[in-house]
Amino acid sequence: LKFSPSASHRWLSCPGSLTLPEPERQNSSEYAAEGSAAHDLAEQCWLTGLDPSAFIDGEIQGFPVTEEMASAVQRYMDTVEAESAGANCGVRTEAFLIHPQVSDFGGTIDCLIHGPDEITIVDFKYGAGVTVEVENNSQLLCYALLAARECCPNHEAWPRIRLVVVQPRCHHEHGPVRVWEPTEAELDA
Repeated sequence: LKFSPSASHRWLSCPGSLTLPEPERQNSSEYAAEGSAAHDLAEQCWLTGLDPSAFIDGEIQGFPVTEEMASAVQRYMDTVEAESAGANCGVRTEAFLIHPQVSDFGGTIDCLIHGPDEITIVDFKYGAGVTVEVENNSQLLCYALLAARECCPNHEAWPRIRLVVVQPRCHHEHGPVRVWEPTEAELDA
């Protein structure tokens, strides 16, 4: 999609980049492939009801399921469970959303938790090399816009939005799970 949230850092800072021809698809890096494997492990856990530790010493997408991978996926799953606990809400993993008026604007949210007046987006980052900040994260803000349009289409004001990054393998002064609740003004901007 032309307006992919994962590429929003590029097209928001350089709108002219949208007029360039689409780059040829390159093979993803080994790090990206490993991250996809960790996401796939989480999906397998959701589907089977098994803990990630049950998959240790196995393989997923050609990568060994190590204790480190299982622990990181467990942290993500525990965060989703904590964020959705006790709320009257729906939980969708790997939620693919498209903007209703802009068909080139859409993407896949790792986990979308939504109720009548609140949306929580949980983004699982398996990478260990680059720290991902939650505050003012354009990818997550794009997901918030897409989720608000789909989950609360009749609201005149923004619902309460919680953005959560789970990055267990990268040191951050605020820990492996970081939360930001943007204001209405920040969302509008």
